[in-house]
Amino acid sequence: MDQKYRRSFFFFGISAVVISITLAGVFLIPSETNYGDSQDIYMEAKQFEYIPRTLNVTVGEHLVIHIKSLDVPHGFEIKEFGVRNHVIPVGEYTTIEFTVDKTGNFTFYCTVFCGVGHSDHYGYMVVSA
Repeated sequence: MDQKYRRSFFFFGISAVVISITLAGVFLIPSETNYGDSQDIYMEAKQFEYIPRTLNVTVGEHLVIHIKSLDVPHGFEIKEFGVRNHVIPVGEYTTIEFTVDKTGNFTFYCTVFCGVGHSDHYGYMVVSA
């Protein structure tokens, strides 16, 4: 086989591999994640409370929490779900997403010092089956 044909076969092989990888990426990798049951929750934070203070959700739900501060910067944390240190600026919504993977009663709380009542700035998430 002469040099010309070897080069042609080589480039044909490389082209086939590149096209295969591209098509696999287009058809096998999902373009958006489908979480099934998803719940949007809108919340407000202000010195020293969250509104609503209690969230009632179901295990397996994907939560999309939209939260904004009404007065000073606040934070939001639920340790048991890996939701940590989200800073909530005044007047702007911050979006926090996670999937609820266990049942029980959980406490969420402010992680940014927001005044003398900061230690009382918390709420509850009740997760049922």
